Amino acid sequence: MNQRKLKIAISILCFKPDTGGLQAHAEQLSQHLQEQGHDVIVVARAATRVPQWRDYLFFNEPSSSLTVKGVRVKPLVFSRFWLPVLWFLGKCVVRAHLEGLAVNLYQFLSRKSARNAFAGMDVIHHVGEASPLNGFAAAAAAKYWRVPFVVQPTCHPHHVGDSPLDLRLFAKADRLLAHTKYEANYFRQRSLRCPIDVVGNGIEDRSDGDAERFRTRFGVAGPFILFIGRKDRQKGYLLLLDAFKVLRRQRRDISLVCMGPTESTAKRQKVEGLKDLDFTSEELKHDALAACTCLCIPSDGESFGLVYMEAGRYG
Repeated sequence: MNQRKLKIAISILCFKPDTGGLQAHAEQLSQHLQEQGHDVIVVARAATRVPQWRDYLFFNEPSSSLTVKGVRVKPLVFSRFWLPVLWFLGKCVVRAHLEGLAVNLYQFLSRKSARNAFAGMDVIHHVGEASPLNGFAAAAAAKYWRVPFVVQPTCHPHHVGDSPLDLRLFAKADRLLAHTKYEANYFRQRSLRCPIDVVGNGIEDRSDGDAERFRTRFGVAGPFILFIGRKDRQKGYLLLLDAFKVLRRQRRDISLVCMGPTESTAKRQKVEGLKDLDFTSEELKHDALAACTCLCIPSDGESFGLVYMEAGRYG
């Protein structure tokens, strides 16, 4: 029996795949769905840069149609006419008692853009947290077009992604796709009534990194520790720097390579033996995994930790 080919919209705040795990997940999901013959578009607020601060409200992509990593992208845009209302909305969403007003305003302001972006889809699949609010635009469009609204949360229970605003979004879903049984049970305890499927999470089937290529490119000769992720306190970056300074006094031959963006909570530091890289490609990440002596990401807010599984492929 032939599988029905679907028109699927992936809703996400930002679709710039080399800049984070969530974006990389959306890229791989979109590409695998395309390989299975489905028609996939991504609807996002940004695709040419990563939104910072209030960009999630005020930044509009200049082009009405983009292609990123072989996937069509339709930007969700706002009319400049609504700037004063968006400013007011931004003040409301950070106040718990005004969150409902913020959601209603966002859905009203994005109504035309969202309906156009999601028109003709068979299913709308939202990935991410609720705080950027674009998930509510996707939910309203799904209701208008009478198509299923599926949400794949990025929830670290009791830490992030489980605020009242998040639960408000999840309650609008026709189905939730959880990564772990723990996460699914947590949602059920919060009285979410829609079906919840545990779909798991995984990594690409690859271990093709070139260790020598990485060492030659960055001049790393001896043993080195690798950190991959946002350089912020939550990921354990500052703790790692402190520990490395101690280690470096004992072992002068050891280096530390850090890959990922620097958050405002962790200003760039000059540390002897540190090679501080920013956003990198998947190819360079795998080269680093193949080359490193050990991976160290002492995160205190990570539910999935896929990078540990990736590192395990290289022993």
